[in-house]
Amino acid sequence: MKKVERRYKELGGIIKYNSKVQKIITNENSATGIKLVSGEIHNGNWIISAADGHFTIFDMLDGKYLNEDLQNLYNSHKLFQPLVQISFGIDADLSKYPHSIIAIQNEEVAGFSFHGLNYKHYCYDKTLAPEGKSVVIVLLPTNFEQWKEIYKDKILYKQKKVEILQYIQKKVEAMYPESQGKFLVTDMATPMTYIRYTGNYKASFEGWYPNFQNIMIKIPKTLPGLNNFYMAGQWVEPGGGIPNAVLSGKSVIDLIDI
Repeated sequence: MKKVERRYKELGGIIKYNSKVQKIITNENSATGIKLVSGEIHNGNWIISAADGHFTIFDMLDGKYLNEDLQNLYNSHKLFQPLVQISFGIDADLSKYPHSIIAIQNEEVAGFSFHGLNYKHYCYDKTLAPEGKSVVIVLLPTNFEQWKEIYKDKILYKQKKVEILQYIQKKVEAMYPESQGKFLVTDMATPMTYIRYTGNYKASFEGWYPNFQNIMIKIPKTLPGLNNFYMAGQWVEPGGGIPNAVLSGKSVIDLIDI
């Protein structure tokens, strides 16, 4: 991504980080600019949103530019199930183990039900940890509404996180015996963490879950009744993922009649 940033700047582009967009400004059904949370306004000939689709359509544009198909898409189509991700920095070389191990079993911890744990180590990538050490993550599919409710009580929320983290650490020790007593760094992201950092609708990490309902749907990169506006990213590409999101950006540029 640094290469993309560097090339963009070489071409005269300007990037403004840590600047959340509050509204997309429209005038006579044309997008003309954006308003930041800070109140700062930036105008443009074309406005492209690669942000969360639901937030773009229903918040930044106040739900003014949609049709029945789009409304139905966000009301009823299945999303990728949100995740709890727990990451560990371990003072041990775990390269002898398979990169990914999926344990299909029901887990009950801290009031949550988890069906299946996905263990991954990244020893094949020497840029992620010093020699002789390992990065391990565990992914747990989870329930968004349950986390959303618990998040209202920050003390309870932190308590649940600690309980789950401690439980999963023991599971990691059992999966990789060399890790026992060698945990150097721990980190945990819940669906509410994804919401806080990315704004993803219901914390879905890859947008629409591909199935017979939507796999053949071509989601438009424009909105009905709004000129000079385009959408890119995983919310216009069922199946999501970085490659699809990047390709959608290229497609948007091809659509713009310069």
